[in-house]
Amino acid sequence: MDKRLAVVALLTAGLALAGCSATGGQGGSAPGASTGFLGKKRSDIEVDKGKAFAGTQKVVIGGFKVGFVEYKKMKAKAGGGFLGSGFGGKSLAKVTLAGVDETTRQVIVDAAYADFVSGLSAAGYEVVDRGVLLSSDAFSGAKTHAAPYETDDSTLAVGADVTYYVPTEFDGKIRIFMSDAMGLGGALGWSHPSSAATKFADEHDGALRVLVVNYLIDFANSENYGGMHTSTSSVSVYQGLSIKPDSGVEIIGGHGGTFSSAVGSLRLGQAKYSTETFGEVVDVTSSASKTTETVVNVASALLGGGTNVSRRYEVQADPGRFAALSGSLLAEANAALLEQMTALR
Repeated sequence: MDKRLAVVALLTAGLALAGCSATGGQGGSAPGASTGFLGKKRSDIEVDKGKAFAGTQKVVIGGFKVGFVEYKKMKAKAGGGFLGSGFGGKSLAKVTLAGVDETTRQVIVDAAYADFVSGLSAAGYEVVDRGVLLSSDAFSGAKTHAAPYETDDSTLAVGADVTYYVPTEFDGKIRIFMSDAMGLGGALGWSHPSSAATKFADEHDGALRVLVVNYLIDFANSENYGGMHTSTSSVSVYQGLSIKPDSGVEIIGGHGGTFSSAVGSLRLGQAKYSTETFGEVVDVTSSASKTTETVVNVASALLGGGTNVSRRYEVQADPGRFAALSGSLLAEANAALLEQMTALR
């Protein structure tokens, strides 16, 4: 047989043997339901120490941030075997958000912040100017970082790259609170924003409480197939905007702790999402990567090992559609959290 034909035959056989796939779909999609202990579906809004919200009249915004997931991995594995040591193939999709610039994101954040503050006032809260907090002895030394702030350390989106933005009037400074589900940002003691906000609230005897709002916007979902008892795996990537579970609001009215009700929070137990499309899912994997992968898979299959598929995708967004849908979801999240917050008052 001609050597070139032999190579083609091996490559074709390799693709068949791989039995795994990573594909991109064009329709909008919904994220899966968020579950908690023993797989129980979580409530739409979860309340932690609701008494912290009771009697609240005066509030000051200590933090308001919106994170945008920039990059994430979606994966599935077949044939777990004993202790996960089986020879099943792996399917991996590396997905990047494209087409949404900083200006668009800033507009989204500013609108969400204005909507939240307006909602507070409409609900009867007195919103105190942030300058009172920022100029206080207790809070003026709290550690800040330059915004936009990039991190891969958000437990709201494990393993993803996220960029956080703050409202324009925050002067490009972001403060990382304990409730933000990120690393401490190098702050310790009273320089930590959460500690500083606690001290500030204590000095006001809880009459002026600090609110911290944290939202995270995701841009894609996947349908995965695989597991210990399967011989193949697959990942299908779809666009789909959502406000991630555990986004929410914290209230700080003084020192918290096991037996204290001074600090509480409201979290989204389920995502706020839209299945409307806002762009296109495009396979941007290079031909060289696909060829190399096929050759490796052939060699692995001939040796009796597992075969893998890896693809790179971009969700190429229309910025206007992205902004409109994101803004609608953030407004929905604001309304739901403020309704619960007011009910607890």
